[in-house]
Amino acid sequence: MIKNVLTNDFLKKIFCTLILIGIYRFGIFIAIPGVNEHLFRAYVKSLDMMSGILGFFNVFSGGAMENASIFALGIMPYITSSIIISLTMTLFPSFEEMRRNNSINESDIKRYTFFLAIFITFLQGYAISEYLKQLMYHGEPVVSLQNGFCITSTLTLVAGTSILIWISEKISYYGIGNGVSLLIISGILAKIPKYCVNIYLGFIHYGVYSIRDVILIVSVASFFLIIIVFIESSEKRIPIATVHHRKSRYYNRNAYLPLKINFAGIMPPILASAILSIPITLSIFLRWKYSNMIAYYFKSDHYVYQIVFTILIIVISYFYTIIRLNPEKISDNMLKNDNIIPGTRPGSQTSLYIERMSNRIILWGTLYLLTLCILPMVFQELFGNHFTFSFGGTTLLIVVNVSIDILNKIENHFTVKKYSVYRLFDSAKRW
Repeated sequence: MIKNVLTNDFLKKIFCTLILIGIYRFGIFIAIPGVNEHLFRAYVKSLDMMSGILGFFNVFSGGAMENASIFALGIMPYITSSIIISLTMTLFPSFEEMRRNNSINESDIKRYTFFLAIFITFLQGYAISEYLKQLMYHGEPVVSLQNGFCITSTLTLVAGTSILIWISEKISYYGIGNGVSLLIISGILAKIPKYCVNIYLGFIHYGVYSIRDVILIVSVASFFLIIIVFIESSEKRIPIATVHHRKSRYYNRNAYLPLKINFAGIMPPILASAILSIPITLSIFLRWKYSNMIAYYFKSDHYVYQIVFTILIIVISYFYTIIRLNPEKISDNMLKNDNIIPGTRPGSQTSLYIERMSNRIILWGTLYLLTLCILPMVFQELFGNHFTFSFGGTTLLIVVNVSIDILNKIENHFTVKKYSVYRLFDSAKRW
């Protein structure tokens, strides 16, 4: 196994991935020009500012937001842009038709996604720059450079996000796995040592955590990890039979249509968290009259937040699965390839059968996501503030999904390599 893994090609991919991730992690500690990062960090800790959309960006940027880094917005604008482009092409059939006719190719879609991401980054960067310019900590401004700061800061954040998009594309092309996913997971995993050190210091030196608290944290994290790995690896397999013309029906037991239990993936909790972070952040930026009331009701441990969060996850899971999983399209593709589901007529009957199966999957997948996202909040309410947003069920879900994707990419890499070597020796033998 080690001999198979340690190949020159694979080592080059690992080395390239580590170098690019190292550049990303180095940029986390480069502050925006004109911002006193020490004052900003102290201001953030004093007001617990990492609970709104700033905290949302901070989690997925690996702590770049709390450092006022040039990578503060992270890769999230690009993810948002990709979601918008994907949903637009799904909701409007004309775009899909243009894609089939090669009027729009993949390079065009990537270019539109990039330009939309830059536009989103510009808007978010300008809003954050205006906010930073108004901050005062103990009578001292957080921003030392007042003249032209908004323009300089906005352009810096746009440049930082552009660099991250470039890094993600290079990782996807030269490295291992999906570049965007690796940047997100590296930012999340980078905060785990700090989290563990805080638990250790709180248990040994400060007496904040007891033995029961430590055992509870480890047990709950292990429980969630096992459940996530099990569910994310599970799928509903619908058997498929192949019909040969002028021959009898052939049924292959290994042929099946896989439907993942959690078909929506990590999208519902991410979108729900982003939507719920908007009101509190707007109230802070715009300094509304009812800012304190909004901040109170939209805290993650408040019942109003949890109720709205539950409703959003249910709605997003249902519509996202319906949009992405198209039973009619699957039925048409099966009919073109002479595939049928045993006991079901081709065409509309097959489409109805797949739709019925998908509705069941949506139900169980939504219940799974609700359990994963709500239970950490319940534990936090019952046993104290030990389970933060940074290491809740959503974060573990992202880590497990990306880890499974990386393992699949590695397995596919060696499968293709083994097949290529087999074809080479087979050709040499024939020669």
